[in-house]
Amino acid sequence: MSEDAGPNETPGGFTNEQTEILRAIWNEMKGMKSSLVFQLETMRQELSERIDRTNERLDRTNERLDWTNERLDRNTERLDEFGHQLVESEMRVATALTDLAGDVRSVSVAIKEWRGEHRGEVAELRRRVDRIEERLRV
Repeated sequence: MSEDAGPNETPGGFTNEQTEILRAIWNEMKGMKSSLVFQLETMRQELSERIDRTNERLDRTNERLDWTNERLDRNTERLDEFGHQLVESEMRVATALTDLAGDVRSVSVAIKEWRGEHRGEVAELRRRVDRIEERLRV
């Protein structure tokens, strides 16, 4: 390619045929660009719609999760309250059992004392019953 353009050469040193090929390539690239731009815009719109639908589903899921968390918090509070009531109830039962055990001990001691105090009387009554039974057999 010389600096002086010949009859079939352009000022850049290209032949007319080369220039036409370059123009065709350039025009094809412009067509591909607009096709790519269209495809990219279409994909962007589709992705945007899919993202919007996904976000809507996430919003609904978050609402259900918030509702579930509220229920869980309420149930946790109820369980805590129930636990406190159960502990209080168990303490009352334990106190009552302790009192009952003390009463049983007292009654047991009283019975033993009564038996000890009345042992002689019971023995005397036993002897009297035996004598009456002997007389009645006669």
